[in-house]
Amino acid sequence: MLASLKVLRDIDISYIEVGWDLVNRATAYSLKTGVSPYNAVYVLAAKDIRAQLVTADKRPYNALKDEEPSLLYLGDYPRPSARASP
Repeated sequence: MLASLKVLRDIDISYIEVGWDLVNRATAYSLKTGVSPYNAVYVLAAKDIRAQLVTADKRPYNALKDEEPSLLYLGDYPRPSARASP
């Protein structure tokens, strides 16, 4: 467990403030694309910092995959094989 916490601590995480500008843009994006405002916030925040966004939710992925090349679907990646516990 401590090793897992160390990995999380060492990940370079960007924190983004959700201000009215992002909310307004997400609302407009949501109306344009049909995805929820919740999902639109994540998509636009990722675009703002030029990051890839990985989702396990197929609905927004299917709705946006053609116009948002930086959106990745988690289900497209193979699951790691289970390791036996020592």
